[in-house]
Amino acid sequence: MLSMLPERQKEVLFAIAKEGKAAEITSGDFIKKHALNSASSVQSAVKQLLEKELITKEGSLYLVYDRFFGLWISQAYGTGYRL
Repeated sequence: MLSMLPERQKEVLFAIAKEGKAAEITSGDFIKKHALNSASSVQSAVKQLLEKELITKEGSLYLVYDRFFGLWISQAYGTGYRL
């Protein structure tokens, strides 16, 4: 599944997984912390990830839709995701 995602979407997915519950994902701090490209590329990636139901939005927070998938990302890619 991950191999089918464009690189920008993977980067944003991993950043959200690393945060567990990510807020202000288009802020300069979030983008810099996770070495992302730009606010517009993050917005575009988030839109696609939401459509693919890989992430979800709860209020102002974004998180990996499937907690076990988030855990797998953590173990496979060392993002530090916690249940």
